[in-house]
Amino acid sequence: MRECLKGLSKKEVLKIKSDQRKKRNAKKTPEEKALLKEAHRKRCKKYSAKNQHLFVYAGTKLGGKYKTIEEIKEAVSQKQKIYVAKHCTGNPEYNKKRREYVARNRKVLNDKFRIRVQCNKYGITKEHYFELMEKPCMACGKKHGHSYTRKDGIKITMNHNIDHNHKTGQVRGVLCAECNRALGLLQDNPDTIQGLLNYLNKNDNSIKTKEAQYG
Repeated sequence: MRECLKGLSKKEVLKIKSDQRKKRNAKKTPEEKALLKEAHRKRCKKYSAKNQHLFVYAGTKLGGKYKTIEEIKEAVSQKQKIYVAKHCTGNPEYNKKRREYVARNRKVLNDKFRIRVQCNKYGITKEHYFELMEKPCMACGKKHGHSYTRKDGIKITMNHNIDHNHKTGQVRGVLCAECNRALGLLQDNPDTIQGLLNYLNKNDNSIKTKEAQYG
């Protein structure tokens, strides 16, 4: 499937996936659809329970008037409904201007959206986010925005990732994309990381010994 999607634009890929999803859903019985809807509701409930700090952050943005998580959720929902009714549903002129603005400023808006998502996800301020991004990778020392050239000649710019404890949600620091991916694959397990370090040290020593023996 991935091979077939190579060379297509993001919009074309999304349309293909959307069509495939519609075909799969058309074959499902009402009972199966009800089960999928219930499973989705449970996932949303689980996510909501796991990420209470996001709603607390939203509550502070709303002026701190709401005390409980349920009140904050209701206030956010109402605010979204009012915004949609005012700007999206009944204002075609606004929609047209908005589309033109997005087309002109896509990169800036993508960066702003990424920063906002990161701040909301980890419960930090923009000032704290930019302070973290100014630091080098805490594992290998690479700077934020470092780049490399692929074999096909395309230059890739790599941004830093905020590293956090997956159990507590607490921010630990900042890592480059490669180190963050490696840490994720190792599942934050110190024993596995130490085992790999011992393996490398052992094999490096054996290589040096053989070079000295046959050199």
